[in-house]
Amino acid sequence: MPKQSNIINRELSWLSFNHRVLQESADKNVPLVERVRFLGIFSNNLDEFFRVRVATIKRMIDIQHGKQRVEGIKPQRLMNKIQKKVLNLQNLFNATFNKLLNELEEHGIYIINEEVLTKSQEKFVKQYFKEKVRPVISPIMLHNIEDFPYLHDHSIYLAIKLSCSDDPTVKEYALVEIPTDLLPRFIEIPSKNGKHYIILLEDIIRSSFNELFSFFKFDTFAAWTIKLTRDAELDVDNDVSQSFLEKISKSVMGRRTGQPVRFLFDGEMSKDLLEFIIERLGLDEDNNLIPGARYHNFKDFMGFPNVGGKELEYKKMPPVGHPDVQGNKSILDVMREKDFMLHVPYQDFNIFISLLQEAAIDPEVTEISITVYRVAHNSKVINALSNA
Repeated sequence: MPKQSNIINRELSWLSFNHRVLQESADKNVPLVERVRFLGIFSNNLDEFFRVRVATIKRMIDIQHGKQRVEGIKPQRLMNKIQKKVLNLQNLFNATFNKLLNELEEHGIYIINEEVLTKSQEKFVKQYFKEKVRPVISPIMLHNIEDFPYLHDHSIYLAIKLSCSDDPTVKEYALVEIPTDLLPRFIEIPSKNGKHYIILLEDIIRSSFNELFSFFKFDTFAAWTIKLTRDAELDVDNDVSQSFLEKISKSVMGRRTGQPVRFLFDGEMSKDLLEFIIERLGLDEDNNLIPGARYHNFKDFMGFPNVGGKELEYKKMPPVGHPDVQGNKSILDVMREKDFMLHVPYQDFNIFISLLQEAAIDPEVTEISITVYRVAHNSKVINALSNA
């Protein structure tokens, strides 16, 4: 009998950690809206896990070094374990989300789709589509193009099947990118009955397929959400003619065209459309084909709006200042006198931003060294450093 390893593989351990994040969504001691946001944190974590850690394992499989192991486990076997655990977490995630939908309804908050709209709600949605959504989306008809459209890593898409009711053999496929970089994912529909109704951006698009495809002869539409995750590992080559900064910049740009490492799709998706997309993208089982529910890119749920009472989220705790940094006093002058510690988020993070801004314009500062692990999309840190 082979000796059992006492080492817990770090990738499987990380998935257990993210499982604990998901458990926060089921914990009734956590305010309800915060629990919904924990779904977003779980999803965002998992996206990064596939972009970096799973991408590395996939590269090891592709290299096919038979003796290569990851903490005692062969890469392919580890990938199988990861996929099994991810599918189990996906099922738990879907069950948790459905429970949260019921609890939200108990508090008068309803996440609805295009199939249950009232006349007044439909009027609002149609107008919103016409004014806000239609100008920023462009459907791509898939049968008439030689190369399949490039799917962006952080985006979600509606894969659409168009057909004619009088002749089902006439069909077409189309793709629409959901413009969450331009419009909010969650739209509250005005209500007069004291209840709060939220519809997702992709469902607003679903509601207006007749208008979106008005130039075609199709009258029957079905759509499912898909998402592709790409390899985001950095490749730094040994070109001696390039500076380290140039190598890193080139590697970061290469992330945009990384190889697929995960394909998420609606489990109810039409089989013929699913097979068409998988074939055109050149995907196989090694790309972690993962069936899910109606919605993807749950990372957006980190910003789920609280349209109910204050008790549904944590009380806002404004940060305090620092006794050594008051008013317009120079932070560099304070540091010349003594060291001081800044403890965020309890103390104001803007003190650190002020330090970077001051250092960026101080002629006596010749170099700023900082280790950056993760920054916001519109980062104050990067903005301050770019001025240096």
